[in-house]
Amino acid sequence: MPSDVHLVWILDHSNSMKAKGKINSVNMVIRETIPLVLNLSQEFSSYHFFMRALAFSNGAHWIDPHVTRIEDYTWTDLEAGGRSDFGAALQKIREMWGGGSNGSEKPGVYFFVLLTDGHPTDDWQESLQDLFEQKFFLDSKKIAITLQDTDNGLLEEFIGHKKTEHGFIINVDEIEQIPMSIVSCIEQ
Repeated sequence: MPSDVHLVWILDHSNSMKAKGKINSVNMVIRETIPLVLNLSQEFSSYHFFMRALAFSNGAHWIDPHVTRIEDYTWTDLEAGGRSDFGAALQKIREMWGGGSNGSEKPGVYFFVLLTDGHPTDDWQESLQDLFEQKFFLDSKKIAITLQDTDNGLLEEFIGHKKTEHGFIINVDEIEQIPMSIVSCIEQ
């Protein structure tokens, strides 16, 4: 089992996330997950825990230019506005490995966590299909967090419900399942 655990957030901050406090939920999930993962890093001291966040609206960009150890991770709240370019975010995930299946990212266990209301405005299906053809993504753990009025069809596609058993969907009020899934992976 690799000794590095990476939690990579994929965060929708498009205009539709203004409705019903969805962007507030996104920010709350990140803020509340940081101490949960920090506790894991203390409990499982032989592992190194990292976080990184990718945001998408008009295009996609890394909030954190590099992976950051959980002990050093800080969060600045996102604001909502713009389109929902989910396909652009998926392309950024693909680029993490420099375009190759073995790639340039650090080895370890990857958890990709998606927070979106599931209403992308770009062509994302081809980018997702490309990711599922990559061993690193197929083998990674995928978590989708459902927000109010979320289109769960997109979330089911993201976790690979027909391709892999490495993903699941949780409600925004169930974020304690994130560290629980990390622990179950570590203890295998």
